[in-house]
Amino acid sequence: MYQGEYDAVTEQRDGRGRFIFSNGDVYDGLWKNDLFNGYGRAIMHNGDYYIGEWKDDKKDGYGKYYYNYAGIYEGQWVNDSEEGLGLWKLSDDLYYIGQCVNGERQGVGVCTQNSGDIQVGQWMNDKQHGVNMYIPKDGGQIEIQIYENEELVETLLQIENVYK
Repeated sequence: MYQGEYDAVTEQRDGRGRFIFSNGDVYDGLWKNDLFNGYGRAIMHNGDYYIGEWKDDKKDGYGKYYYNYAGIYEGQWVNDSEEGLGLWKLSDDLYYIGQCVNGERQGVGVCTQNSGDIQVGQWMNDKQHGVNMYIPKDGGQIEIQIYENEELVETLLQIENVYK
């Protein structure tokens, strides 16, 4: 069911409007050529929620997605996928800030945990891959390591944390 503005010439949804899908999903926002285009919000029947930019019915631009099962992603979207710089709040105690490609961590990023430990490094296909630096909050040893597909390959350096 649609309620909102129409283009009288093309007889398409165009402007501000709200559509309620048969499964209970709701889109409220801007339309162009009968598609979600511009700023809008979507509330899904499973409890997920998105607010941000759309292009041709897909999340595209800056937006924030609240996952019902846990987690929030805030950042860039391309063609309905998390892509570019973003912040993942994966749980109450785990954050990732960095690059994403096709909805996965890829490139350079920083992970922080509730414990205060920090991991800075490279990711590929949502796994640690490349050079990573681990900085424990408790003042333990700082480690620089090489990972391949989440597997530790080599520890390059272990140094005492001078800020114990």
